Amino acid sequence: MAFTLFRFKEWQKKYKELQENVVYTQQIAQIGTWTRDYETKSLFITDELCRILGCNPFEFKGDSEIFMKHVHEGDRQWVQEYMSKVQQGSDYDIEYRIVTESGEHKIVRERTKTIYDQEKPIRTFGVMQDITEKKRMENDLRELGDVYIRAQKVSGVGSFKYDAQNNLSVWSDEVCRI
Repeated sequence: MAFTLFRFKEWQKKYKELQENVVYTQQIAQIGTWTRDYETKSLFITDELCRILGCNPFEFKGDSEIFMKHVHEGDRQWVQEYMSKVQQGSDYDIEYRIVTESGEHKIVRERTKTIYDQEKPIRTFGVMQDITEKKRMENDLRELGDVYIRAQKVSGVGSFKYDAQNNLSVWSDEVCRI
């Protein structure tokens, strides 16, 4: 009996550590998760998802209406269409805009996986990642590329890159023009 109790305590400790690791991983990666149970009609979301949405986890009642109010007005209709497709058997991987309760605008990526029992959806798992900073960096990089192209054009200087390993060269439009 004592050995079994000892093993149980060890398993409890390991389980708690695993739960903490999941929480830390979600915080570091800025990923929140949610689970929709179709039988109980309940929606469970993690604290990290609440942080992304800017809502209080203690005030969230598992209502998808509350969740949808965070979706940017310009994206709300098509996001709702994707979400309703899940109940018809389609998972999704989409990016859209949200607005937090404090008015902060963010861009998120959301992916889902639905579990079925005899072709009937039982549960959907969703993962939402805050990709706002990634999108800002992509936009900044695009803008820098545009500035670089304009600078070459104005100065009459072109550029090229040669990849010796693949024997491939890439010339800018300005080199071709010169």
